[in-house]
Amino acid sequence: MSLKELLGDSAWLFELGFPIPRFDVTSSKTGKLDDLSWKLNAKYATPPLETISEQPKNCEYRFAWHERGLMVEVDVHLPNRVKSDDAKSNSAVSMGVPSTLALYIDTRSSPGVHRASNYCHRFVFASPKPTSSKPVLQVDGESLKIPRAKDSPPPIRKEDLPAQVSRISDSSYGWRVFLKSPILHGYDPLEFPEIGLFAEIGDCDFRGSRMLRSAIVPAHEDPSTWCRGKLV
Repeated sequence: MSLKELLGDSAWLFELGFPIPRFDVTSSKTGKLDDLSWKLNAKYATPPLETISEQPKNCEYRFAWHERGLMVEVDVHLPNRVKSDDAKSNSAVSMGVPSTLALYIDTRSSPGVHRASNYCHRFVFASPKPTSSKPVLQVDGESLKIPRAKDSPPPIRKEDLPAQVSRISDSSYGWRVFLKSPILHGYDPLEFPEIGLFAEIGDCDFRGSRMLRSAIVPAHEDPSTWCRGKLV
C-alpha cells in the first residue's frame, strides 16, 4: 500500500508554510492599497507545494503584507477546451458563470488548535467571470462563520472587503483582494509575524482548487491544517 493510499493525502505529514514578503507601496500606481491598483509580481508567489498532495495546479497564489493589511492575488487557469468554429462563443458562455474565492486567515497563527478562535477569519467572494465585454469586475466580499468555531471575530461590513476579478485571457482570469488591517482582528505584523492562511477557488469548469491541501483535509473548519505564513 502506497503512502497516498494509506493517508489519502501525503500532505497530512507536513506542516506547510512559506515566507510572505512585505509590499513596497512605492510600486503601487497611486500609493493606495484599497483601490486595488497594485499588482504582485513573482516574488510574492507561494511555492509549488501542490505536488505533495498530488493536486493539479489550476491556480497561482500570491500574498503580500503591509501594516495596512494583507494583499492577495489568485490567477485561475481553466482546463483546455476543444477548438471549434464557435470556440469564441463557447468561451464567452463559460467565462460568464460564477467563480468564488474563500480566504481563511488566522492573525495569530494557531498550530495544533483544531477549532477556530476569534482571530480566525473566513472571507468569501463571489462574482461572474469577466468577459471580453466586461474585462474587470468590482465586487464586495462577506465575512462568514467558520464551522465548529469556538469563537468568532467582530462583524464587519461588506464594503470593507473590496475585490476585483479581471480577465487575463480566454482561458484564465484573476482575483485581487485587499484585506484591511482594521477588519483583521488581532492583526499585528510586528508583534505577531506569523499568520495562518488557506484559500480555495470554486469554479464550475473544474473541480475547484485548494491552496496546497487536498479536498480530504478539513481545512474549512480546522485552522491547524492551514499554512503558516512568515511575514518577512
